[in-house]
Amino acid sequence: MPNVGIIIVTFNAPNLLVRQLEYLRRFCKDDYQVIIVDNSSDKAAAAAIKYHAGNSIYLRSGAKSFGGSESHAFAASLGYMKFKDNYEYLFFADHDLFPFKPFSVVEILNGKLMAGLGQEKSKTYFWPGCFMFNAKQVKDLDLGTAPGLDTGGGTWKAIEEHGLDNCVFLSESYEQNPYFNKSKYDFYSVIGEVFMHFVAASNWNKQNDHEERINSLFNVLEEKGR
Repeated sequence: MPNVGIIIVTFNAPNLLVRQLEYLRRFCKDDYQVIIVDNSSDKAAAAAIKYHAGNSIYLRSGAKSFGGSESHAFAASLGYMKFKDNYEYLFFADHDLFPFKPFSVVEILNGKLMAGLGQEKSKTYFWPGCFMFNAKQVKDLDLGTAPGLDTGGGTWKAIEEHGLDNCVFLSESYEQNPYFNKSKYDFYSVIGEVFMHFVAASNWNKQNDHEERINSLFNVLEEKGR
């Protein structure tokens, strides 16, 4: 049994999932199993995602009636509740997060209990689009929203319980997309110098040039992954 479970929450974007699975195969050094939590509202997209899941575990979330952060939180929480006892480590990755160099969840944690992209508002919490933890030692996580906080806001409780010394907060930098400058989304982010985040790749705000932007980001990703 693999010791790392990678839980991918995906939404209406089989093209992102196909590339993400490819890059995980290329760069993840852990013994891992992928679990796909499909949050899609489009039946054709869901069918394509299930097809491309291949040997991954596929789970339909049923959260399409929710919106935004609530839907994301429901899907992430569903994946956690179903698989929290199956693996020593869990890594939550949104479908627009791509490794572009070799990495290991175990090595990133380096003996700590939680790692990922931290968010700070009224509380410090982890964004579940890039969040990994020791599932044997961190129990009863709340991946939902919290008052004034976004998806994953409930993880502040685990941070306070286990302490900041047991957390690894990955850096995030924003970089200009050299192939696209037509909208406010003319950038992407790099997390922990390992992952490229496409930002707003689900096109929840219905940008007209979305497909062109995503294709340009695939070009950037390929360059980074060489």
